[in-house]
Amino acid sequence: MIWNALFETLSTLTVRQIVIGLAVVSVLLLVIEERRLALLPLLGQYLLLGSLVAAAVFSYIMLVRMAVGLAICLMLYVSAQHVEHEMARLSSRGLRNTLGLSSDVGTLFRLLTCVIGGMIAYGLWRNYPIPDLSPELGLASYWLMTIGLLMTLTSSDPLRMGYGVLTLLNGFSCFYIFIERSLFVIGLLGFIDIVAALAVVIGTEAWLLSGQPTKAAP
Repeated sequence: MIWNALFETLSTLTVRQIVIGLAVVSVLLLVIEERRLALLPLLGQYLLLGSLVAAAVFSYIMLVRMAVGLAICLMLYVSAQHVEHEMARLSSRGLRNTLGLSSDVGTLFRLLTCVIGGMIAYGLWRNYPIPDLSPELGLASYWLMTIGLLMTLTSSDPLRMGYGVLTLLNGFSCFYIFIERSLFVIGLLGFIDIVAALAVVIGTEAWLLSGQPTKAAP
């Protein structure tokens, strides 16, 4: 089974490998413009964080975190599908600006954002280390929170802003689970993630409805 193979692969990863993986998928999430495709690195975040949780608490908790991440990505995929279809429809009619989208900032700007985020995260990590946490996890937490915040601030639509908010929450979870190692905290963080994802879906659908033109294009 693919899930068993994935579970075994994630279980064998070291903390350093997981941290490197989190850095890679976070960069991909910020750089990839296509909203549906960007959900793959977001799912990768949940899978890798699930592996960290398994190492910190119980191994079977990884399956719970993986299930939560998959459910969130499936919900967001529906909204991403709606956004892409609506943008394509409005673009074909010359009405894309009714959604209030700014011009595409481009890959270079996104990469520059990653560099800035890395510098900020490194500075915070050096000056404000998180007590009772390994250096690798501390840097990963700051990295995810910084990239999530920058993605939220630089995105022009609520869906991609939501990706940033969820990344920020993942960064918070990355260190808080190791400080408060309990099933209650893990369940609470999962609940917060789901509520945040639902808020993103509702906000995105409302944004799409508000951007629909009231008159046909001339």
